[in-house]
Parts: sequence; structure tokens; C-alpha cells
Amino acid sequence: MTTDLQTEEMIPVTDRQWRERWAQELTRANQLEIALRKAEEAAADWQRIALANGELLARAEVDAARAQGQVAHLVEQRRQDWLTFERDVAEHMRVRQAYWARADKLAEYIETWWDDEALTTEEDHVRDLIKAAGVDCPDCDGYGTDYDEDMIPHGGASNGYSTRTVTVDCERCHGIGRVLR
Repeated sequence: MTTDLQTEEMIPVTDRQWRERWAQELTRANQLEIALRKAEEAAADWQRIALANGELLARAEVDAARAQGQVAHLVEQRRQDWLTFERDVAEHMRVRQAYWARADKLAEYIETWWDDEALTTEEDHVRDLIKAAGVDCPDCDGYGTDYDEDMIPHGGASNGYSTRTVTVDCERCHGIGRVLR
């Protein structure tokens, strides 16, 4: 660039000086053009990186929201499963209490209206009384049965034993499922 205060030395006079000056200006223009291209490429690279980061951030947010939705769904499903389980247990306990109430009423009816001769044996009468006046056996939970392990010797020359599980009457309630209070 030139100004109004140019000196004679700055103005080329000869053809050679004009060519040198023109080569310098052309080189400067090429350098400026290269710098401008590099700046534009750097700006485009930064824009691509920003877009890629924005896409990654958006994907991460979508994935996080999806994961939160799945966790919330699973939590709700587990809560519903637990409520269903609680209702089933409450229903089972209600049915069991109703069953034992009916058994108690039946035993009371038998005790009240039947005479002792109507019962087949004295043991049956005792069992009915225990059922009527008793509570669930704590050892067998009112089922009247327990499990025992039976040792079976091996045949032949070995001295080993094997075990098998056998269902037996409960020792505490003698298979009735109820004991006196």
C-alpha cells in the first residue's frame, strides 16, 4: 500500500524494479490468501467439532432420558409385583384363618352333638379335641408332617451310606397339625 508521502526511492523506476516489486506484492498476496484459507479451514474444523459435540451431547441426553424412563418403568413394575405379592399373602392368610375357623367349628359341633360312642376310637376323639382347642404346631407349621433323613447302606464291599429324605408325622403334634394351647 502506498501513501501520499511516497519518496522517490519507493517508486520503482526501472523495469527490473517493477518486476521485483510486483513479485513481492504477489508473494504477499499469496501468503495472505494461504493464511485466509487456513483460517477458513480452522473455522470450519471448529464448526464441525462443535456440531459433533452438540450431536454427542444430544445423543447422551436422549440416552440418559431413555435410561431414566426404563429405570422408572422397572421400579414401577417391581412395586406392582410387591403389592401383588402382599395381596396374595394377605388372601392366603385370610383363607387359612377361615379354614381353621371352620375346622374349629366342626370340632366343636362334633364335641357338642355326638356322643363318645359315635367316634370310632378314643384316639380320634382326642385328635378332634386337640384340633378344636389347639393352635398350629410350631414345628410343622400346622401341616402335620416333617422331613427325616433315612440312612441306606451300600451293598458290596464298601462301608458307605447314602441318605434319602422321608416324610414322617411330626413328633410334636403326631400328625394332627395342632397342639394344645
